[in-house]
Amino acid sequence: MSRGKSKGGLPPDDVVQTEAEIMKDYERVITKHHDTKKFAMCRIGLSPCSPFSVTTELLRETAVYARRKGVRLHTHIAETCDEEKFCLELHKLRPVAYMEKVGWLGSHVWFAHCIYLNDEEIKLMGKTKTGVAHCPVSNLRLGSGIAPVRKMLDGGVPVSLAVDGSASNDSSNMLRELKTCLLVHRIKSGVKSMPAETYSAWLPAAAPRYSAGTTSARSKPAKRQT
Repeated sequence: MSRGKSKGGLPPDDVVQTEAEIMKDYERVITKHHDTKKFAMCRIGLSPCSPFSVTTELLRETAVYARRKGVRLHTHIAETCDEEKFCLELHKLRPVAYMEKVGWLGSHVWFAHCIYLNDEEIKLMGKTKTGVAHCPVSNLRLGSGIAPVRKMLDGGVPVSLAVDGSASNDSSNMLRELKTCLLVHRIKSGVKSMPAETYSAWLPAAAPRYSAGTTSARSKPAKRQT
């Protein structure tokens, strides 16, 4: 995090770092831990926390650095209406448009949550193959809302299941995420919007990784991706 309260951000100033400190640590962690071999079990993704806790400069520099190093990008966006208001007031852009401006769209990028997306934003993310990590239990526990997953899948957006942080999930149980996803979207967009074929696309990867990680699927179950 690099945007403290004194810069209009959410976190206290005493827990943030400078952009230079964060960039230096990127280099350290990638050099020490990132494994580029096929089927590697340890790969690094660069993950500035969220639009209201990091500066625009850090997002831009991180995107450039990640492409140069060949690592993926991740952050949390469009989780609450407050975040949307923050982005509009500070950047004059909605969260997705802001992330596009700083170079954060593409197949090497995935966002957590994405509850508050409109049809044009979903279309853009599908076109650029920008992924979404859907966190249904966290979103319900915090009362944030329900992400438009059926629209995302139909629009070609790669959608995964995830647990978010322990402070908003408690158990980090991937099977619970799977069942919750099935149930909430049958309420949000109809029983036929989350058929067994879509549900089962996440199941093989969720079962062996019972308490951690993410599993992902696209609109066609045959194209499974872990």
